[in-house]
Order: sequence, then structure tokens, then C-alpha cells
Amino acid sequence: MSGAYVPDMGIHLVKPSRMGVDKLNIKKPEALLYEPMKNGRYKLVGAEWYVPTDATDKTPMLFEQKFQGPMNNDDGTTGQHYDLHVWLFKTNLDGIFKAENTRISCQYAE
Repeated sequence: MSGAYVPDMGIHLVKPSRMGVDKLNIKKPEALLYEPMKNGRYKLVGAEWYVPTDATDKTPMLFEQKFQGPMNNDDGTTGQHYDLHVWLFKTNLDGIFKAENTRISCQYAE
């Protein structure tokens, strides 16, 4: 399931079966982050772990990092969530765990 291009984050490809799962899996993020390329393909640049607020009573942590949030859901659904972006395959000059990566280009996004 894909979403629209998000500036400084890229395109989120979401695995719906992982959304709302009670336990985080370090090897299975809820979304993969892609940057559109000139040739029409996508380059994997990072991952996002996502936890709905109703699935936890405290701010989640992974990689010794607190998730951002709570924040409103971006897809138009009601509710809130926590998330953690990790820039695994494209260096983020502000840090690997920062939500936005200004090096992600929207030049070739449709």
C-alpha cells in the first residue's frame, strides 16, 4: 500500500498487516521509505516503525530512541500514533533518527 510523496521523507510503502501490532519487531518495520529516481524506479532510503497510541500506554522505544509523537494520523483516519524514521540507506545530515531528511528529493515524484 503506497502513499503520496511526503517532502523530505519520500514515498511510504506500508505493510498493512504490520500496522497496529502490539509488539515492535526490529526486523520488520511497518513502512519502507523510497525516493523516486529519474529512471522511474524507486531507491530504498529508510524505514519507519509505527505504533498507534491505542496500542500502548507509553512512548515506544527502539534502537534506544524514543518515538516521535503522539501525532495525528496522516492518512485521514481518526486517532493518533507514534513513529520512528531511520535513514538506513541515505545519510541524513541531521542524524539517522531525525524524522525528515532534506537530502530526499521530490524532483521525480509523480
